[in-house]
Order: sequence, then C-alpha cells, then structure tokens
Amino acid sequence: FPVLNQYRTMVLMEKEHEDLLNQENELEQAFSSNPLDPNWISNAFKHVQERLKAHILEEEQGIFPLAERVFEPEEKQLAQRKMTE
Repeated sequence: FPVLNQYRTMVLMEKEHEDLLNQENELEQAFSSNPLDPNWISNAFKHVQERLKAHILEEEQGIFPLAERVFEPEEKQLAQRKMTE
C-alpha cells in the first residue's frame, strides 16, 4: 500500500512483518540445529500464533480501515486487482 506509507500505522506494520520474518528464521534455525523438547516447540508455535493473530487484528482494525478512508476509487480498484493476481 504505497499510498499509506506516509502514515505511522503502516510503518509499524512493516516493522512487525520484519520482526515476524526474523522470528520465523530463528525458529527454523533452532529446529534444524537442535533436537528440541516437544514442550519448547509447542510454546514457540503458540508464541508465533499469538503474534500473528495480534498482527492480523491490527491490520484489520488499522490498515484496512485507513486504506478505505484514504484510497481514491482508482487506487482501491488497483489494490483489489493486484490482490487477485
């Protein structure tokens, strides 16, 4: 959503995306290099799941309503077309 880049909400969402991807990489490295305790694995996945749910909720309550308010009709059509591609 380039049109939203000027808004603080978008900056925060991009930072969260980066953090989640880093966490995913850390988990992949831990899984591949160590025999892990099943409880540790379960807790790690629960933590990732909680962060993803919170992030998705923030997008639904922040980014998407913001986009709805600031996008011009042509930008909405373009975003929708790009999402279906």
